[in-house]
Amino acid sequence: MCLFGCSGPALMGAYVLLSLARLRRRTLVLCGILAVMTIPLAAAYDGWAAIPLAADGATIFAALFGTIMILRATA
Repeated sequence: MCLFGCSGPALMGAYVLLSLARLRRRTLVLCGILAVMTIPLAAAYDGWAAIPLAADGATIFAALFGTIMILRATA
């Protein structure tokens, strides 16, 4: 839980939505394919509860993005 009562999945979703405008076309296509495939897989395996859990687990990668950019700029 964050300071303002937000959850990890909600913040990760907001981060993804806000960053969509800055992504390259190929990355947008990949994100679209992944989002579209999530729906039938969740419906087929009744895994709707797994989506917020996966988003919560993915929040650690958002913290690493800045580090990756610094490493890339250094190299």
